[in-house]
Amino acid sequence: MAGMRSTITAVLSLIVLTSSAYAAEFVTLGPRALGMGGAHVAVASDATAIHWNPAGLSARQRRTDLRAHAGMAVKDRSRFADLWNDIDEILAGRAINDPSFYTDSADVEQLVDILRRLDEGNVSMDLNGRAGVVASTGIKGFAMALGVTGIGYANAVPRLDLVNVKAIPPFLDPQSIANNTSEIDLTALQTIEYSLSAAHGFIGDTLHVGGTLKFIDAATYFYTISAFNTSDTDIVDAVQKNKRTGQDITGDVGLIWVATERLRVGAVGKYLTGPTFSSARGADIELAPQFRVGAAFLPWRGATVALDMDITENETLTQGYKERQVAAGFEQALGTRGKVLSDLFTIRAGMYKNIAESGTNVVGTAGIGLGLLGARIDIAGAYDFQKEEIGASANIGFQW
Repeated sequence: MAGMRSTITAVLSLIVLTSSAYAAEFVTLGPRALGMGGAHVAVASDATAIHWNPAGLSARQRRTDLRAHAGMAVKDRSRFADLWNDIDEILAGRAINDPSFYTDSADVEQLVDILRRLDEGNVSMDLNGRAGVVASTGIKGFAMALGVTGIGYANAVPRLDLVNVKAIPPFLDPQSIANNTSEIDLTALQTIEYSLSAAHGFIGDTLHVGGTLKFIDAATYFYTISAFNTSDTDIVDAVQKNKRTGQDITGDVGLIWVATERLRVGAVGKYLTGPTFSSARGADIELAPQFRVGAAFLPWRGATVALDMDITENETLTQGYKERQVAAGFEQALGTRGKVLSDLFTIRAGMYKNIAESGTNVVGTAGIGLGLLGARIDIAGAYDFQKEEIGASANIGFQW
């Protein structure tokens, strides 16, 4: 099982990166949003509003925006990857039923302890990625946007045998750990979303309403591998054999209320029809409807303070584990908003936390943006300081 953690991480990454999109829970798309902790429902004002809240397309000053974005996040819940790597190091290439492994009782006891620790809480590892191209403009009083965007998710979760866990050689007891059948389930969902959005302002542009129609081209993957696998199994090939494809149509609806010059309130509903895709894991994977609300306050020139909260508890690919985020963020744009110095330098900071599960960490975020002559480059990152979650995002855009 040499290099098991590295192998599985590479497989999950390949599943994510071989398509330009993915999906599971409410994914933080775009570096501006990530830099502000994911508090973006009332803030979205560029072409990425096609993902966050289509109403934001008409609630902005600039009329045309084009950008390409990409990002990825890794969530290693309860140090799953470290524990899996420990199994790799203890076995050192030996099979679990290799008699030579049982000559060192300390190694055997440590392996049993690792299995028990893998049973504590929602231990799993997730990779999600997002990438795409979006464009927006104004047409006869309406704001319109087109996008080929993606949201994707890959997951590794242990399915444990806690019966055969005795730290003794196999020939002494049938419940020896040598007969342990613990496995790791690898699951992934990829989607490519072809989106068309439209938005319009009402009541003197104080109420903005937008909608997005999405055609989703999806693929699901599933494969199970022994937690103690030492074979040369081609995991990538095996995962591909369990690939299933499907298509569906769904939509998003969003609102933004401009309460005052300094206060905006937003709400969005996503995947309203709950598109569902067949999976070889034995149960369909659904993109269940998601609802989020947010508010943005502009305390002084160029500054934005934002707060978001999921209304729904969103399912993930880890069975029984839910996501419901509370997010807060700050942005300060320096420079003018003219055609030449377009928010020349922007700094962002934020944080988010999953309140649907106990014991989750607060994740801090930060980002910067540079603008000149209508061109923009933005980058952002996220880290929880407990070595369990890390993320990054970047885009290049043009506005006029």
